[in-house]
Amino acid sequence: MRFASLTGLLVALALAVTSHTWAQGEPAVPFLLYPPSIEANGMGGNGTALTSDNALAPLHNPGHLGLFGLNGFLSGGFYTPATEWQPQFGISGLQYNVWAVNAGLKLNTFVALPFDISLALGYSSIDLDLGQFIITGPGGPTPIGTFESFEKCNSFTIGVGFEYLIRLGFGMSFKSIESNLSPVGTEQEQGTGRADVTARDYGLIVGLPLVRTIEDLASCSLEILPKVKPLVDLTFSYARSNVGNSVIYIDAQQADPLPRLASLGLCRELGAGSTIVGGDWKIISLKLSNEAQQLLIDRLSDGSWRYISGMGDLGLFDNVIGGNTSSKIWVRKGWQVQAAEALYIRGGTYTSASVTYETSGLGIQLSGLLKILLVVEPSLREGSWIKFLADNLDVQFETAKYSASSSAVSRTTYQGLNIVLRHNLFLK
Repeated sequence: MRFASLTGLLVALALAVTSHTWAQGEPAVPFLLYPPSIEANGMGGNGTALTSDNALAPLHNPGHLGLFGLNGFLSGGFYTPATEWQPQFGISGLQYNVWAVNAGLKLNTFVALPFDISLALGYSSIDLDLGQFIITGPGGPTPIGTFESFEKCNSFTIGVGFEYLIRLGFGMSFKSIESNLSPVGTEQEQGTGRADVTARDYGLIVGLPLVRTIEDLASCSLEILPKVKPLVDLTFSYARSNVGNSVIYIDAQQADPLPRLASLGLCRELGAGSTIVGGDWKIISLKLSNEAQQLLIDRLSDGSWRYISGMGDLGLFDNVIGGNTSSKIWVRKGWQVQAAEALYIRGGTYTSASVTYETSGLGIQLSGLLKILLVVEPSLREGSWIKFLADNLDVQFETAKYSASSSAVSRTTYQGLNIVLRHNLFLK
């Protein structure tokens, strides 16, 4: 456990917030702006449109949870160990930790429908541990007590998925946010450095699997080799995060805005898939994902603020596709190369008007490794425990790292596990 003075805590927090420069905002609880998914962090923090069964994906866009319910039954993801937060400051003990669990069910299991529809529920926790501090009085350095400083966000998410030619995912998260920065106010103000607030996230994902759609509409097969087809998928997404009122530490007249955020994304995936081991199996693919974000806070000339409505100034062609930034808009770009659903290599960039950094990442998945065994030894494809695990269970290891010459996220690393149970395990 780390010990320091309360003054040291407030100085460290001020440095942490101002060194990253979130466009035009100055919001309270800025820890909510840090991308939580390790998979997305390997791609520049680009997670809004990155379709994934990772349990942490709905923290970027609740719409992911609706899509998860179309294929998955249970999932859980967590950091191991907790991430050292903003290591470039050289302050030991700062930790950032995230975990999530999801459960989804395809309703077609119980009702015959001409389309697929799913319902999913999720729960997640983000915890920023700022350590334990010694409190000293105005009369000198003699300790008069200790104080635990932290910021937390617990979320309950509901998602609905729909699939008929295209794939749609809708989601909504209900957040409970707790900020515990100081046990007392300043010498001039009453109150404490503590605030509790609620907020909501909304998300939509639209996926277009082009090859599958053409086959369904034309009643034909686009195989390029026996049991091998091209893979061409497009995904569009939109999310609004941290929608709520304001954060009050002292009184309502001095309230600070939540970090209300709009995210607009596009992901393209190209590759080849096969059914040689039963079911869809991506042999090789390349993902390219772009995401533009804007903090929906407008600072007025008199020092007051107001929230910006709608999508703000975000533009699909200018910011997402073109990758153009401004004083209000930052852009995340990411790429991923995967082989046999076993190995994932990732990279990405974050660019704003004042900060640029690069990221890298790596993923290894159990189900892909097992499918490779099924190809090498065809006798295992019928009735073996390897086939059973490949169809029903996946354990994913993810790691990511941030690099930058000068940024609050410089040298930050992430590592964690994700476990997924498929529908096949429980619903035949």
